[in-house]
Amino acid sequence: MRGTLLYIGQRLILIAITTVLVSSIVFLLLHQIPGNAFLNETRQSPQTLAAELHHYGLDLPLQQQYVNWVQNVVHGDLASRSSTEASRSLRCSSGRRRSARRLASSPCS
Repeated sequence: MRGTLLYIGQRLILIAITTVLVSSIVFLLLHQIPGNAFLNETRQSPQTLAAELHHYGLDLPLQQQYVNWVQNVVHGDLASRSSTEASRSLRCSSGRRRSARRLASSPCS
């Protein structure tokens, strides 16, 4: 019995280490992509771009961005507030019928 618990404990530790390594590598590789998250066909003023980068925390150092991301994942927050609100407004404007549970959880205004 003790051997089984030791084996399970070792596996859980290896899973945790692998998760941290893989998430770190993916996070760093994504930040090596040229450009930024707001490059598109329309030109933005430098002030607007700086405001958007600040709003999403993309003007912070990489270490702080990673810590913020890990904290959000641990708390189950996988989307920014703005993207959640945008998807809600798209859902509301699409004219699709929604269940009573969905209406109670995210009412359309």
